[in-house]
Amino acid sequence: MNKAVIYISGTTNETVNNMIVEVLERYCEKHEYEIVALLGENYQAGMSMPMKYSFIGMAEVEDIDAVVTLSSAMVGTADKEVIDTIELLARFGITVETAKEDMDEYYDALNSDGYCGCNDCNADDSELVEELDRIFRSGIISQQN
Repeated sequence: MNKAVIYISGTTNETVNNMIVEVLERYCEKHEYEIVALLGENYQAGMSMPMKYSFIGMAEVEDIDAVVTLSSAMVGTADKEVIDTIELLARFGITVETAKEDMDEYYDALNSDGYCGCNDCNADDSELVEELDRIFRSGIISQQN
């Protein structure tokens, strides 16, 4: 069984955070990932550099295969930041997957085959994932950078 870390960029709304975690746990179950950690950052837009290095360190110790998060917005705030993040993590054998399934274009840009590309994996949660992503991106829930 492959191992994954669930990552969330926290919001100020505990209910939304809990819903995101539930969706990501179901995603991991559908993809047969063993969840080895649940990590997050409060009020962070995109992954911080210390968090990226935490994943790299875990890959060396825990042999993790993936970081699973809600959408590309939790990976980075701009396309270049997302691509730089997945490129860095790929060097250590880590892929980034999202419940929204919106990472294909970034992996295509890197010419990587590390992402499953499965479009029906989150069919049960697709509406919830879209709504949570809309809330996260819109700033309805306040975030601090």
